[in-house]
Amino acid sequence: MDNLKELGLRIQQERFNRNMTQRQLAEKTEGYISMSTLSNIEKGACRNIEKVRYILKLLNINELVEEGENKEEELRKLELMIAENNINLLRKKVATWLNTTKITDSNKIVVNYLKARNLYKQKEYEKAKEQYTRTLAEMNRFPVDEKSNIKSSCFNDLSVIEHIYCNNTDKALYYSNSGIDSFRYEGERKHIYGNLLANKCIYLNRLGRTEEALTTMEELKSSHHVAVDAKLSIIDLEASIKANQKMYDSAIQLAMEGIELSRINLNFNRNYQLTTTLGKIYRIMGDLDKAEICLNGALSLERIVTKDHIIPATYIELGLVYIEKDEFEKAIEILNKGMNIANNVNNMVQYLKSKLNLGIVLLRKGYSEMAANHLEDAFRLGKGTALFEEILFNLSKCYLQLGDLDKYVKVSSIYFENGGINHVSS
Repeated sequence: MDNLKELGLRIQQERFNRNMTQRQLAEKTEGYISMSTLSNIEKGACRNIEKVRYILKLLNINELVEEGENKEEELRKLELMIAENNINLLRKKVATWLNTTKITDSNKIVVNYLKARNLYKQKEYEKAKEQYTRTLAEMNRFPVDEKSNIKSSCFNDLSVIEHIYCNNTDKALYYSNSGIDSFRYEGERKHIYGNLLANKCIYLNRLGRTEEALTTMEELKSSHHVAVDAKLSIIDLEASIKANQKMYDSAIQLAMEGIELSRINLNFNRNYQLTTTLGKIYRIMGDLDKAEICLNGALSLERIVTKDHIIPATYIELGLVYIEKDEFEKAIEILNKGMNIANNVNNMVQYLKSKLNLGIVLLRKGYSEMAANHLEDAFRLGKGTALFEEILFNLSKCYLQLGDLDKYVKVSSIYFENGGINHVSS
């Protein structure tokens, strides 16, 4: 609808063909368009596109209506694509634009999805969770192209929120599977599929379902829809799994390959994670000096890491190194830093780990009351997690040191009810 004068002349000609006066045509709009506005429309002087379109529809000049609507729809789609592209760098500007852009039935889903995505990128996770959930519900009422894969993207981000910020890995896995089921391979946002599979591997491994994680990992490796970031995520996970299986040489090789690939691609977040993983592998092997070098090396990148939630894990690993070196003061200092960062970035998984390990080191130092404070917090937060058994064991040990036999018996009972046998010492 670039040429309003041509449209005005076409409207005027159609009115003449129907032997209608401007008053008669204006009356057919039932007060929506006045005679003076209609006069301006016919002169090409009215800038209100909706009123121009209304008259075109009223006079059944459908080809021009469709042409205008299609062009406007294309422009809106392009604007939304630019907004999605800018979310990582211009979040506040994008938020302002999204809040002022005109919402129609055809773009409502995309606008609300981008609002959720922007909240997610601004680390407002509770608001993002609500907005994603609302967007998914609206998909049943408003048109959305399934090939856009917006539904899968919503499920993917919801899974991350549940895993990292809500400490609910079961629900994270549910969302990841939902995203995979709704993904359309021939559609847009193809990278989402690799992210969903990579995250599914992480959740399965966290839940102790290692064989399923490895099977999913092979599926991911054979997929054509895998971005470099997802590949690096899988290398990181596979290196960790091999280390847990005591395949240390393979684990180290994988981690080093991942570090090199992340460096070449300037992916500082994955480089940070993989360097941390390499440090963890050396710690598990008992090579504490190499572990310390790697973990301090990762922390040297802390200022350029953009994903704050990955930072606490490095502090916790370094704290464990110092515990194993019997450098307890250093361990306490580092674990406290990790705990504070985890709390600030709302990473409940790492916050729980730091609480547990602070309790352990304080217990070893003989600070039983301080240890109890951290372990009791871990007990409240850790129910239903893979760490709960270890929390119970150390908390019961702490109560024994404090001479609180009632609490010792109570927590020990819960420990054995949960199948605890691995931590029992003679």
